[in-house]
Amino acid sequence: MHIHIFVLILAAILCNTPLRAADGGNLSGTYSMAGAKGAITLILQAGADGTLTGSLNGGALQATLKGFPAETGAILGTLTGADGKFLSYFQVAREGDKVQFDLVQANADGDPDFTKKSRLTFPAGGAKIEAPKSETPKPAPASANFAGTFKDDTLTLESKAEGAGYSGAIKLAGQNFKFTAVAKEGTLRGDFESPDGKFPFEASLEGRVLKFVTEGTTYTLTKQGNPLAKPTNTAPNPLSKPVGAQPDTTPVVALPGKSNDGKTAWKIYKHATGLSVRYPPDWKVIVQSGIGVLTPPNPAQNANGPMEIYLLMAEAANGVTSIDDPRVTPYIEGQMQQLAPFLQRVGETQKVSDGATPGLLFSWDGTNPLGLKVRANVMATVLKGFSVALLAMGDKDKIAARQTVLNDVFSSLAAGAGERDAQLVGQWKFWSYISSAGGKSGTETTRRFRFLADGTCLWQSTGESSRSVESGSLTSQSSNGDTGQWTAANGQLFVLWADGSAGTWQYELRTTENGKRLFLKSDNKADEWVPED
Repeated sequence: MHIHIFVLILAAILCNTPLRAADGGNLSGTYSMAGAKGAITLILQAGADGTLTGSLNGGALQATLKGFPAETGAILGTLTGADGKFLSYFQVAREGDKVQFDLVQANADGDPDFTKKSRLTFPAGGAKIEAPKSETPKPAPASANFAGTFKDDTLTLESKAEGAGYSGAIKLAGQNFKFTAVAKEGTLRGDFESPDGKFPFEASLEGRVLKFVTEGTTYTLTKQGNPLAKPTNTAPNPLSKPVGAQPDTTPVVALPGKSNDGKTAWKIYKHATGLSVRYPPDWKVIVQSGIGVLTPPNPAQNANGPMEIYLLMAEAANGVTSIDDPRVTPYIEGQMQQLAPFLQRVGETQKVSDGATPGLLFSWDGTNPLGLKVRANVMATVLKGFSVALLAMGDKDKIAARQTVLNDVFSSLAAGAGERDAQLVGQWKFWSYISSAGGKSGTETTRRFRFLADGTCLWQSTGESSRSVESGSLTSQSSNGDTGQWTAANGQLFVLWADGSAGTWQYELRTTENGKRLFLKSDNKADEWVPED
């Protein structure tokens, strides 16, 4: 579970959720309050890098916490149980002689839902407060969405929501088993049917990984992850670390550049894919959970939190080659409607230039629930197989005042030659065999990844599954392949496939006692590949 700092900042702008400044250093200490079932104790310890660790204990609750400083100065983080599982998000701040600790539930997408939070108020200087009249709120597990297709090398579960539960099919070695199930307290429980009768199962979801258990046999499935298909394992952002990696809060390495007028030195952020952007020398850029966050030198804030935010986002264009494609406008409008339903489109779509290819400017106006007049501008274009957008959102007057600078930032977007790590050039092979607990079924998978020096790559996968039955065995075979363009640097590998989709991995080259090895990691799983002549 990752901390999407930009989501928290957006929530403050959209709803004016209070995110008051908090210094991790002045939060260190032990705090106690009276709860309905005894004392509740909060222990906080600030690190030298501004992070915050600690624990929250009371009654049956034993949880550990870790927080990170946000651009607003708030401390934001996650709470995990004794078993290491995610419980909820939290935000904490010191206000006078009190420490305000908010428990924030996660929504179905795993992001913080600030409409569902509860507050614990601890005295910070020996002050006493009355015990609450009702039971102290406890972190609630994130509500899981079990709809979709989940796969590993042997088993596929296809699930759809139906009424108050789920139904679908489980596929293994050429056989289909229908199932029905109900989700309760974060766990899916149900039965599947076979010619021999019904059998129970249960499943739990953590991010995109589904743990499926039946009679002591466990399958670890990944949502929309077909091991025999080309590896479109994530929806990558070429300005970010791969999905599954921890948020990157290290300073972006910027090269000296010049603004469009040639008078003021600007900085340049260039990514391994070849995409680059220029920005003013007094602005900051960090990459946070797949989003480039641009921060001006004097960001506007009020008592309720930030009043402006600027985000640079990119994703695979999936076959769209021009910003004039008729699919672009409905997609952008739909995304904004989901993000901020109170905003309404204003004016006509305007043509803007990104310096190389044409772009479009969309605008929305509205008033958030606490009366802040909000303006949102999106400038979008298509570059090198990626759709790229610069989002500006916040106080209407502040956004208008920044628009000239933002136009220059957007016009600086460029798609140059990507970087390619020469150590990857060649053909690599991955082989695996997985059998069921009883040895009655198994799947053998062979994958090959070939990286050419000219930036072309080829992917091929073959597999064979077998299952023992009374009359003998059932065997099925499959194969797949595709071509694409690859870039790689600084431990990040990106592939843009021929159909417009994309994949991204963390990679590491090692020399082991058995020779050279390539480790490709996605969804927190690293596969070991060997060179093949």
